[in-house]
Amino acid sequence: MSSYKEESYDTYDDFLRPTPATLQSSNHLQTVSLIHNEQLLEQHHLQRKLEHEHDQLREQQRQQQRRTADEKKDKWRSYIGDRKQRWVFGIFAVLVCLGLLLFFFIPRIPGVDWANENDLESFTANAGFQADYSTSPASFAFSANISIQVDSSSSWIPNKMTSLQATVLDLSSSEIIGTGGFPYNAISLPARGKRNVMIPISFLGTYTSTNSTTYGDVIRACTANSTSTLLPISLSLTFKIQGVIGTKIAKLQSTRTTCPVELELKT
Repeated sequence: MSSYKEESYDTYDDFLRPTPATLQSSNHLQTVSLIHNEQLLEQHHLQRKLEHEHDQLREQQRQQQRRTADEKKDKWRSYIGDRKQRWVFGIFAVLVCLGLLLFFFIPRIPGVDWANENDLESFTANAGFQADYSTSPASFAFSANISIQVDSSSSWIPNKMTSLQATVLDLSSSEIIGTGGFPYNAISLPARGKRNVMIPISFLGTYTSTNSTTYGDVIRACTANSTSTLLPISLSLTFKIQGVIGTKIAKLQSTRTTCPVELELKT
């Protein structure tokens, strides 16, 4: 049986003074504590490093997402901008084409003039019809042709003139002395050209007295005993052009036209 050996201490300080065993144990604990602290610190640094790397990765992902979004926006804006430009140019091209189509294909109103530069030849007799006059009652009746020139040089496509009606007036009295035309026929007009049209006119007039200015003008110009065959006239034309709305009017007059017939006195 072992005996317990009680150690004796001279003073209280001796009691508190560490022994080699306690010193060794304390050093061991300190070493373990340092190692543990170093491990904790290393783990903390490693965790901070991982967190930092994770933050960097997340930041890179956010930046990549921003770049991708910006690229998409830029592409969309560029696409929208290009589309707008294409639309603008497309609309402009369509308008230009429409303008050209209208310029070349829209019907135009032709010009009208005497068929000959010498308008004396534009008023001719219509053979085969009786031409006479009477003094009681004062009247005359004959048939003649008036030639006009229809100028469709401004039109790029062929067209047609319809409902052509002509009214002949005595230039001095402005009274009607003849009418005619082609009310039911269409006259073909060439593109970029001219065409002469001969209009049959029926001259007919009845007056209350031989003192009528109009009757006197016709008889003086159209009888065998007349001193002058000049019969100044005014020609009023109404017509329609296919593709153009409304009825058009053209007027011609000449002081040099001569009566194309010689009237015989009706007995």
